[in-house]
Formats: sequence, C-alpha cells, structure tokens
Amino acid sequence: MQKNKIIYIIAPLFSVVILLLFSLGIYSQETEITVDAPLSITANKVEGNQKEKMVTYTGNVILKHSKSTVKSDIMKAYTENEKVVCDGNVYFINTKDKITIRSGHLEYYKQTKYAYVTENPVLVKKDKDNSETKVVSKEMEMFENDRIANAKGDVKITRKDIIATCQLATYYSKEEKILLTGDPVAIQKKNTFRGEKIWIYPKNNKLVLENKVDSAVYLEEKKEEGEK
Repeated sequence: MQKNKIIYIIAPLFSVVILLLFSLGIYSQETEITVDAPLSITANKVEGNQKEKMVTYTGNVILKHSKSTVKSDIMKAYTENEKVVCDGNVYFINTKDKITIRSGHLEYYKQTKYAYVTENPVLVKKDKDNSETKVVSKEMEMFENDRIANAKGDVKITRKDIIATCQLATYYSKEEKILLTGDPVAIQKKNTFRGEKIWIYPKNNKLVLENKVDSAVYLEEKKEEGEK
C-alpha cells in the first residue's frame, strides 16, 4: 500500500488513541497533541486497510503521548466505529499519575468513552509517599463520562496494611473512594471486617462498613517497658 494511503487512514486515529490514554490514565487532563507533547507510534510492522478503515501495528508496538505510554504485541485501530484493540503483553503507564496496568487484552470505544481490560489485568497506583494500591481481577472497565472504574471477578486490593477481596470493586474518581460488593472482606492488620458493602478511602486509609456488618477485632498488646 502506498504511504499516503496509510497516512490517510492513520490521521483520524490520533483522537481515538488520545482518548484511550485519557481513560486509562484515570482521567488525566493532558490529552492535547502539541509540539511539547507529540504523539508517536512505533512497531515492527504497520498495515493499513482503507476498505475496512483499519490500521494494524504488529510487533513491539509502543504508543507514547505526554506522560503516557501503551505497549502491546498487536494494536488495531478502527476509524469507522472509533475503536482501539490491543493484544498480547499489554502494558500501560502514566508517569504523572503513577499508574500502571498490565493485561493480555484491552479495548477502547471512543463513541461511548469506554475502556475494557481483560486477561489477568493488574493495576498499580503509587501515591506521593510511594505507597502502592494494587488491584487484581478477572476484568476491568473504565467509564470516562462518569469518571468511574470497575474491577470484576475475584478482585483483590492491597494497600498499606489493608487487604480486601470481593467480586466487584468500583472506584469513584471524583470522590476518591472505592466501593466493595459481592462478599467483600477486608483485613487490616489482625482485624477482619465483613459487610454487604465496604468502602475504602485511600487518602486516609479508612474503612467504612454497611449492612450486616461482621467483624473480628483484636486489640494490639501493649509492650512492657524494656520489652522488645
């Protein structure tokens, strides 16, 4: 295929890809392509299909813009339905917000501003004090318009001295809080908490339980003077 035809297909993809980065970055505002923040895509091979309005990048695919990078084995971008699909060793990093996501498969739909991540996704977010919040689940999804992200299926969240498990964890970006439902259990130090709903407030490492609360709390033993 001639170079100008590939460019004709690739050009409209930039807005789709930028919004993909925007969604995965948990709603970072740096989405504009500028001289200081250009967008670049590299791969071992690129194929354009004008009939299907699709571009396929294959082998060591690396997409960079501003503080965000997406890597995968294969990246397919469709202009007609404004969709991006990444497969194989998918890795996303946003250095500004200190977020990384690893998975085997990722999809992004521009029209609905919806991202879907599956095949053993793992999300890690670092705070200013370098402490980590790690989320593991069967699948994850991000709703850009509502500024909400879900982790579904055998969810495990680890943060400082809190380990929580559930079937559905919903992160509310505006309020900076996480709702656990579906047999949620939270363990903090030696204490175990259960309820129909468990809220985690990452900023102050606080837990709030709602409905049918059950807990086993152990008081820390005070050490005698001189005891190690």
